[in-house]
Amino acid sequence: MANVKAAGVMHNVAVPGGMPRACLCSSAAGIGTLVEASKRVSVGERFVLLIRAGKQLQEGVLPAFLNAYVRFVEREMKTDSLQMELLLCIAGTLNIKKAIESCGADTNRRFVLVSSDARTEVNFVRALGIRVVERYALSFDGDPEFVPVI
Repeated sequence: MANVKAAGVMHNVAVPGGMPRACLCSSAAGIGTLVEASKRVSVGERFVLLIRAGKQLQEGVLPAFLNAYVRFVEREMKTDSLQMELLLCIAGTLNIKKAIESCGADTNRRFVLVSSDARTEVNFVRALGIRVVERYALSFDGDPEFVPVI
């Protein structure tokens, strides 16, 4: 359970299947293959999202995740999946095409894989032979933040 402030209101939400994770990755698989595979595993509360690597985008993942998850819990999503809702929140737009253009992963050489939980992340990484460079997990000790996983 985590206390999350979204739209000025405090929410006590149970985060699905453990804590969200983010990984800086690269892969031999093409970006199209990776995106299509991410769509297949993103069901209900479980998801994998590929975004561009970049400090500003990476720092926006945590608040975006919390906002997207509150929308999911309260059934106020603008999209039909938590994966796409997160992308909209990261991009700061309600237009999916603009969100993909501004934040979606555009190369298989360096991207950030955001997942709902460790199991979803590990299964996706193994199935596609993705190389993980750095791995982070969400921490609610003090201020919510992504912390390195050793």
